[in-house]
Amino acid sequence: MAPSRRDEFVELMLRLNQSSERARRELELYEAANDEVVGRVRRGEGIEQAVAAVALAFSHRQSLTETLETFEAARHDARLALFGLAAEQGSSVAELARQFGFSRQLASRLAREAMQVD
Repeated sequence: MAPSRRDEFVELMLRLNQSSERARRELELYEAANDEVVGRVRRGEGIEQAVAAVALAFSHRQSLTETLETFEAARHDARLALFGLAAEQGSSVAELARQFGFSRQLASRLAREAMQVD
């Protein structure tokens, strides 16, 4: 049996939260590396030496980029599920746009895209 829109929405929101958690951890590592470089430069160290000292932390830049891309994809999927469920339940796209702080145009596009996914 295919999952209901409600089940799909719940699953995608949970996936979004997991992706958000991973992004937060990656960003904390990135911030720590940046803080270390700033501290070294403030103490008079040259930028090349400061960056070299934390090069391992910066080598995770690609991981951060991929994590943020995954987060954005999860957020988009969750939005589509939200608007798909809203349409099924007869909710107003304009009202949802207002509540989430989206433009009505973006909300309408997401609602149309959600209907095309079916």
